[in-house]
Amino acid sequence: MNSIAHFLTGIFLFTLGLGLFSQPLEHKGYLGISGGASLPVGSYVSTNIEDDQPGFALPGFSGQVSTNINIMEYIGFAGMLGYHNNAFNESAFVDAYRASHPDDDFQFSSGNYNLMNLLGGVFVSVPQGILDIHLKGFAGISVCTLPS
Repeated sequence: MNSIAHFLTGIFLFTLGLGLFSQPLEHKGYLGISGGASLPVGSYVSTNIEDDQPGFALPGFSGQVSTNINIMEYIGFAGMLGYHNNAFNESAFVDAYRASHPDDDFQFSSGNYNLMNLLGGVFVSVPQGILDIHLKGFAGISVCTLPS
């Protein structure tokens, strides 16, 4: 986990460095693509069947495509499509269930946790020296599927 944090910090600093030394360009908007690990925490990752809501989630993938399109100098439209996936820890679930129900004989298989977002909205850009702060308001649809 610590090496992931160091890696992401390095990527952030590298990207920031590129931004600091790039020449400003007049543009109408941007398209951003991002992805990375989806690391479950708390009860979402819990494998204790006695917990109120154990999630049995495993690390997964998260990806996003976003865009801003300027309609005025500091105002525009924004959109985002995101996908997040975490596998269900079937073996931990089966082990926990068998420990609490030793006489039951059962078969078990499940799907993954999936979340997809499709959002649209507006943004306001607030230039602050070499930085551009974007304040965004989104509305849209999110579809979440749970392991079944």
